[in-house]
Amino acid sequence: MRRALVVLAIAMALAIAGAVAASLAHAQDTPGPPSPTEQPGPSPTPDTEPDDDEPREPTPGLTPPADSPGPPSPTEEPQPEPSPSPGPDPDPDRPETSPAPERPRDTADLEGFAGDSPMCDEERNAMKLEAGGIAQRNCSRSGSIAQPHPTAHYGLDQNVDIKVTEPETMIAGALHSGSQTVWLGLVYMMRGALAIVELGFSHSLVLSSMAEIRSGIARLKSIFLADSWQVAALTVLGLWGIWMGLVRRKTINTIGGIATAVGLMIGAQVIMINPEGTVGKVATLSNEGALVALGAASTGDVDKPADTFAVAHQRLFTSLVVRPWCALQFTDVEGCMKVQNIKDGPNVSIADVWLSFPSNSPEREKLYDNRKGEPFKLEFTPEKCKRKGWKKLVFDDIASDYSGLGMLGNFSTWACEKWNGPDGSGQRISLRYNDEKAGIRTDATIQSGKGAFTRLGMLALIAAGMVGAIAVLLWIGVRLLLTGVFSLVLILLTPIVFLLAAFGEGGRRSVVAWGQRLLGLLIAKFVFALMLAVVVLIANIIQGLDVGWTSIWMFNIAYWWGLLLKRRELLGFLTLERPASEGGLGLAGSGRGGSGGLSSLYYGWRMANDAFRQVRKPFDMAADAGRNRAARTADKRADRDADAADRADATHERGQDDRGAQTAAIREHDREELGAEASRGRDVATHRDDLRKHRDKQRERRKAEQELKANRARQAALAAKHPPKVPTTAAERKAADEQRALKQREGQLRGKLDAWRNDPSRTKRPVLTNSDPVKGRELDDYISARREEISTLPPEHERNLLAAGIDPDRYRRAGSAEKDALRERSADAMDRSRTLLETATAERPMTERKLRKAWERIDAGPRGTRTRQWAQENREQASRATRDRNAERTREEARRTRQHERERRARRREDEARSRARRGVR
Repeated sequence: MRRALVVLAIAMALAIAGAVAASLAHAQDTPGPPSPTEQPGPSPTPDTEPDDDEPREPTPGLTPPADSPGPPSPTEEPQPEPSPSPGPDPDPDRPETSPAPERPRDTADLEGFAGDSPMCDEERNAMKLEAGGIAQRNCSRSGSIAQPHPTAHYGLDQNVDIKVTEPETMIAGALHSGSQTVWLGLVYMMRGALAIVELGFSHSLVLSSMAEIRSGIARLKSIFLADSWQVAALTVLGLWGIWMGLVRRKTINTIGGIATAVGLMIGAQVIMINPEGTVGKVATLSNEGALVALGAASTGDVDKPADTFAVAHQRLFTSLVVRPWCALQFTDVEGCMKVQNIKDGPNVSIADVWLSFPSNSPEREKLYDNRKGEPFKLEFTPEKCKRKGWKKLVFDDIASDYSGLGMLGNFSTWACEKWNGPDGSGQRISLRYNDEKAGIRTDATIQSGKGAFTRLGMLALIAAGMVGAIAVLLWIGVRLLLTGVFSLVLILLTPIVFLLAAFGEGGRRSVVAWGQRLLGLLIAKFVFALMLAVVVLIANIIQGLDVGWTSIWMFNIAYWWGLLLKRRELLGFLTLERPASEGGLGLAGSGRGGSGGLSSLYYGWRMANDAFRQVRKPFDMAADAGRNRAARTADKRADRDADAADRADATHERGQDDRGAQTAAIREHDREELGAEASRGRDVATHRDDLRKHRDKQRERRKAEQELKANRARQAALAAKHPPKVPTTAAERKAADEQRALKQREGQLRGKLDAWRNDPSRTKRPVLTNSDPVKGRELDDYISARREEISTLPPEHERNLLAAGIDPDRYRRAGSAEKDALRERSADAMDRSRTLLETATAERPMTERKLRKAWERIDAGPRGTRTRQWAQENREQASRATRDRNAERTREEARRTRQHERERRARRREDEARSRARRGVR
């Protein structure tokens, strides 16, 4: 009794405290005396709009600092922007007095279909781009942070001379036109998908709608948090405490439940009073964290989040649009994308030159004609340039011998003149290309009639990958936009959540689930930023693979479609659906949160169903007997099929183990052979070096003997000319000095020759020795190097000769016939090494045909018997492992069967107890 009274006192105290807190909060919402900045009026209602003159708190993340200038008024003069860096101006319709680059008007209408980048609108976007940066220049030129040229410039060119008398030219033209249409559609869809992703990251619906959120919460509070609703909710909470504490005597549950309910109600009240400092702060931190995470994962730079985000978009656009455009335009991606270092000019690539003009324009036709080496000169007069408003383009100094050297090598000067003044004065920028250093071999044959089918096949492969990428990007962008919409919905439900906390365990679970969902939606942008960074990183890795173009796009198709199909597994924790057992009201059948009417309907339906079952019982028994016979027959058939499948699996496993054992033995044998080959090549190289040293020593000995012989002859001549006596004249003294020097040198030479005669190593010819085979890491390095040598070097190369045991010096000194024989011997050694490398690096068991050929080769060698023994040992070891695995599988199946049997018996006992309970109720 005392315990119940204590619980009752606690429950009433908490209920009274909640009522007081709610009353204070309600008093804060009631209108007081008008302040100097406010007008008296009624409190907000659903039919009353909030006063626009009412001062509002700044929205975190959107309002600029106090010292920063606000948006310019319509009457202010716009400040001049810094002029862009010198280069070709792609603006055909720019006004004469505007120096800043703008988008061409001939493509502006088409750009509108894809939409401008939200980040390019600096007045509405909180993420500011770096002044004069690449992203800002892209915005001024194309309206997108990801692309430096208008979208229509990424179209494909066709140079087909269509003739009515030649149907193949008409078919080629139709194919090129269809490819152009499909490709431009994909490009515009890609730009739209990137714009949606950009909108999701650059715009926060919660932060931009904070004033409307405050107004909506105030309206809902005036409806759902009136005095009668609050009193009813707190009364329900108090009655629940009395029921749980007095009647059911659950003290701990009662205290915890009331404390939790009051805490949740206070939390909801804090959100309603200060949404900017709660959900607004979380949204701001999520936005900043998302950009920091994207910058750290993409480029490692976290100081400029907007420009880092633009870099990620530019990499995606380059991988998915620019590189495929190069493939469809020239069939040479690397040559098209390679940046040329131009003296006294900007660094541009072939793609930059062609994308400066619209597709199928006269300028591109001239570029196409120029690849044939045909001289041409395209000029615009100053008047026409001023009228066009963009540039003067000149191609000149074209020599006929430039034919076939590639597009950039076919002309020496590309002069671009921008006309700014009325007098025709402007700035001339010359782009000079060095033919010898360009090194580009770009072919535009695919634009002609011969390349129509090639372009169509490449476009089909590219379209498969781009559609998957567009779908993934659209999914990310739409999910980002939906998180903002659902966040608004959950925030506006805060007044209703305040009441739900008082309605028992089900209501508290609903409030907790609401809080979890709201927090997950607010921080979802951070998770999507990490995912986008990983997506961009992997896309760049795939583009940089050292494989063929077709293989890269096969990887792209698998990557993008795999990412699309597995998107729910990647972001399963962001789902908005949650079952009732995880926080719902329990109205779906749990029996704890539902109403009495639902329970009555349920049990009434069960009683009616039991009565109908009694009437139908005889018929069901007959049908059950037939079904049981069919089930037993099906079970027997299934058991036979399972036994047959088990036998087939066992046979397959035995065959797999046997082939694996043989493959392992052959692999070890071939590795030994390769080790012996590496050792032989090393020994031959060492013997060659020893021979060279020996020949050098012999050459030095012969030179010393010749010098000694000449020395003796000179001494004899001096002795005959000047007899030995005391020298008196200068000539005699000079001859005496020379004789002494010759005798001293003779002594030195004699000593050196005597040392050589006494040293056997100086006179003995080096002999070729056989060292131990190469093993371990050194062998792995040799295998990698040998594979490269076989695929790239000719048989007469020094490395291939050493691997075949041939001295390269001997090959160079040999005659023509001997060279042919040695070259054939080296080619045979290369074929043998190629066979050994194939089996020595095999990871999977070889087929029976390959095993048979390998055993024929090994049995003919000296180590065939030992290799057979290795195979037998490996086979026995694999058999033991298979037996152990089968025994473990049998034990696991037996354990699972026993567990299923126990569960079946437990379910049967539960069904019997439930049946007895129903019979007792009736």
